[in-house]
Amino acid sequence: MDIPVFEYLAVLQPDDGVSARIKEIKNYFQNEYGCEYAAQLKPHCTLLKFPQYTHLEKQMIKRFESIARTLTPAKLNLDGFGNFPHHTIYVGVDQNPELEKIMKNIKVKLRPFLQKIETLKPVYVKKAHITIARKMNEAQFELAWDEWRNRPFKAIVNAEEILLLKRPLDPETMAATGAYQRVASFKLSGSDTEVEQLLLF
Repeated sequence: MDIPVFEYLAVLQPDDGVSARIKEIKNYFQNEYGCEYAAQLKPHCTLLKFPQYTHLEKQMIKRFESIARTLTPAKLNLDGFGNFPHHTIYVGVDQNPELEKIMKNIKVKLRPFLQKIETLKPVYVKKAHITIARKMNEAQFELAWDEWRNRPFKAIVNAEEILLLKRPLDPETMAATGAYQRVASFKLSGSDTEVEQLLLF
């Protein structure tokens, strides 16, 4: 019997006010430029995307809980728009020590646990961002980027928890077959920070 495989997404989410502003832009991209992959998912800053067997989910949750206890909340400084030519436009997120620590800890502490499954492997985000639209064709990209490249967008987000989402993968094709569903959230409490610092010396 095939063991079910899910695609997991670990993200930081903006507060409701900032999310509403970004959602309005995502809807504009869908309606104005016909971007199919603009308004489908709530605004979020991805930290990690990875495949995992469903029977390992409880173990994985415990690892996220352990990581979150060593981290403190981070301020995300959203500033302007950027792109991945010629298919994605996003809101830029400035790197800062708190955010870099979150990204580094997730990579270092989860890498031994996360393995490649079939053709899929974990993807650790190197440049933090909040996607507006992805999988754009070249015409959509050029039209939208010309309009938005110099538009201002500024916001400060207090990221206080990591949210874990999942969606099922087809066992034969490894393609996503549904929408993301919430698995759990992990408060960045920093309660184990001192313990971690002692272990480093």
